[in-house]
Amino acid sequence: LVQRLVTLHLKQQSNDSNYVLHSEDISNDNEGKSKNRNAAREEHRKQQQEIERQKQHQAQKKTNHKGGNRVGGKPNKSNQAKQQTTEKPKPKPNKTSTDADATKTPKVSLPEINTLPLINKYTDKEIEQNYARVKPVILEVDPTRSGWLDIQQCFNCGVIEIYSRENLLRCLSCSEVWYCTDNCRKDHWDKVHQSECKKIHFTNQSANGLVTADTTSSNQTDVLQRQDNVRQMQDLRELQK
Repeated sequence: LVQRLVTLHLKQQSNDSNYVLHSEDISNDNEGKSKNRNAAREEHRKQQQEIERQKQHQAQKKTNHKGGNRVGGKPNKSNQAKQQTTEKPKPKPNKTSTDADATKTPKVSLPEINTLPLINKYTDKEIEQNYARVKPVILEVDPTRSGWLDIQQCFNCGVIEIYSRENLLRCLSCSEVWYCTDNCRKDHWDKVHQSECKKIHFTNQSANGLVTADTTSSNQTDVLQRQDNVRQMQDLRELQK
């Protein structure tokens, strides 16, 4: 009788829908538990990797500290002694070179050079003294300049040319005077050079045996016209640049 009751009860449970749903819930719970177990295993693996990384970092710090290479720390005495033995002694300074440096003429800046007075106001001794002042700078700019005769000044304001006459204008009639700008040329012509240019031009041609009636009676307006033409050509070149 008891066995029959048990078998009937089991049949009813197998046919009952509530029992089937309950078994499905159990299977879903089992799947959730397995996912949780996998997540826990992954997290544990990451923690183990982080611990290993920290151990390696600490071991590297200890080795660096022993070798004397720790940042901000004191170097190892043995390594420091090795470095001192391998370093070569520095050569002693040569006394002759230091003495030569001490006797050199002090360099003059370009503004100081450009404020020197006119060259024709100097005596021969003053010319040599001023050349000694400006020579280091001029030779530094252009080493081919050999002496004071290679240096020209504006005959109106006294500015010294540094770059070998590339910025100076010359009188086309006498070819003996130089000017830094066209304004200086006109100013010096009105003050001095108008009366002297003819004499210089005549003296040069007499020395070369080329004096003629036409050259002695040359018109000063022609000279100015030629100089204006040169100035216009220079302006055109500047515009083309």
